[in-house]
Amino acid sequence: MKTNGKPINWDNVRSRLAQSQLALERALVADPQRIEDVYRQRAAQLARPRARSVTTAGESYVQVFLLGTQRYALEIAELAEVMPLVKYTPVPGAAPEFLGVINLRGDIRPVVDLSGLLGLTNERIAAPGYLLLLRKQPVGLRVDGLEHIQLIRPKDLCVPNGAEPSARYSQGVTLDKLIVLRGEALLAHNLLTTKL
Repeated sequence: MKTNGKPINWDNVRSRLAQSQLALERALVADPQRIEDVYRQRAAQLARPRARSVTTAGESYVQVFLLGTQRYALEIAELAEVMPLVKYTPVPGAAPEFLGVINLRGDIRPVVDLSGLLGLTNERIAAPGYLLLLRKQPVGLRVDGLEHIQLIRPKDLCVPNGAEPSARYSQGVTLDKLIVLRGEALLAHNLLTTKL
């Protein structure tokens, strides 16, 4: 057999096939050194500082979430983590707003129902919901649902109505009725200031 007028060197073809087979077998076997190299590369990628979104003075990104059917938000800078609330362990004799505790990577964290903390009487969705873990205090706030992240400008906020139960915890309300909460006001709640 010939290609381009030259005979095929079958020894060369067999050698290349053997090298390809050997490379494939190496790729399929767990090599500790190769795994360590991949982990180091990933760690270096994760350790690099991320480019921050540029915001002007007073602007901030917020996580929008639901309590019943009402939309609320907390600044992203005040949150350490957001995660589904799978289960928690109730604490007997605790306040109704204090749902219980979770074990988060070996740390025991209290779980507080944000609706109860705000004094809302709206109906709670039966699903387990989500947990907003605060950055300044190791506590998780249970919310009914998550929506999206949104940029809020100071000019978008109106002064909250003082008659609302959540007014003392609010920075303001947007035109589309999104209530932006103040993390420091939530942390000043007597349930969170007492030893949980």
